[in-house]
Amino acid sequence: MSEEKALWKPINRAVIIPPHATPQDVVKFASAQLSPREIKSIANAYSAGDYEMMGTFVWAKAVACLRKQLASLGMDFIGEMLGRADISPNSSIEESVTEYQLIQLAEDLGMISRTEAMRLRHTHEVITHFVKKDSGDTANDQEQMLEDEARLALRACVQSILAQPKISVALKFAEFRKALEEKSFSTADHEITMLSESPYLYQRTTLSVLLALAKSAEGGQLDNSLSNLNTILPCIWDQLLKPERWQVGQTYAEVYANGQLKAAAGIKKALAKVQGFDYVPENLRSIVFSKAAQRVLEAHDGWNNFFNEPAPMEALASLGSSVPLPAFPIVMSATLAVRLGNGYGVSNGAQAAAVKLLQSLSQDRWEYYLSDCLPVDKRILEKLAWSPAPVNRWLALVAEYKLARFNITARHAAVKKLINASDTTSVKNAALALLSDLGYV
Repeated sequence: MSEEKALWKPINRAVIIPPHATPQDVVKFASAQLSPREIKSIANAYSAGDYEMMGTFVWAKAVACLRKQLASLGMDFIGEMLGRADISPNSSIEESVTEYQLIQLAEDLGMISRTEAMRLRHTHEVITHFVKKDSGDTANDQEQMLEDEARLALRACVQSILAQPKISVALKFAEFRKALEEKSFSTADHEITMLSESPYLYQRTTLSVLLALAKSAEGGQLDNSLSNLNTILPCIWDQLLKPERWQVGQTYAEVYANGQLKAAAGIKKALAKVQGFDYVPENLRSIVFSKAAQRVLEAHDGWNNFFNEPAPMEALASLGSSVPLPAFPIVMSATLAVRLGNGYGVSNGAQAAAVKLLQSLSQDRWEYYLSDCLPVDKRILEKLAWSPAPVNRWLALVAEYKLARFNITARHAAVKKLINASDTTSVKNAALALLSDLGYV
């Protein structure tokens, strides 16, 4: 990603841990966030070979620190960033935001680098696996956390979070986000020029913030947000993929149905400028599908996910095969997350419902997902970029549904490479290319 074209970018680290530091030395860097007693306990646990206890404790401390920092931004802002209408200013971050989403937020805001985010996601997967494993497996040495796994988890948590005196949010984006509701931009402004040239991540995030403000702001803040939507949407519309276009139409339908006439008029004016009324849903049935898919993802990201995924996945599949287009991207992301699983396997109890939903898809729906949704489906792309087991399941899924026969019109050639790949290396490279196109690599 070009640094000069970034509206906000990762912070420079206040503390850098030497590459060859021993685990005992690494934990000493956590003094910014942990007490001397906690540091000593971690070092002793590692030395004694209590790797699972040490890893779980360090991870819990890192997550608590990250939650505290993110909560200080306000839950309304968190909801905007995640595109979660169900998160209100009074929501609890512990109950509303999964650990996977915490890492995603920290990465998007520049609180941690992309490499750090990748390592934290891997640590999350490792810790989750060992926390939820059957206690009856303790006699099997192969089922215990290994020293290398504990060492990598410790270093990821300390370097990314616990060694930093304060994890500062990227001020440039915070200032730009605040300006969206405090002033009206023109197309000649430097910020708008930068936005139109920025990676897709920045455009999508800015659009989400503006639409959230259109739904919640009042008075002058509402006037500014609607004015900026009318300035920014025409600048980025041609670059927006269909899921984001549907997001605009869905927001218009919601504010109109809620009687928010001023907001509806402002969004309608913006849609008219881009001839975007084809993306306004005829009804709000998609909300039901979106919420059901969100519950699947919460189970997938949480503890004991293999046990907790079947119920919400079955509930999603039971809604029927006619998925409204605005909800289709999140429904597919949730279903494929269940189908591909993670490095430790899949939820066997959820597979039948996931297969049922995928088998119900028509050719045009598959083509829509592969051409317009997969290129921006960060969750699925990361599974294919970083974890061999989901890649093998992806190769099997591509063969099962004969996805290579479909007409894929994605603007990035890596999508076709992802479908036509015959080995794990090719899949990984194609997924990394798409993540790079989004601005995540």
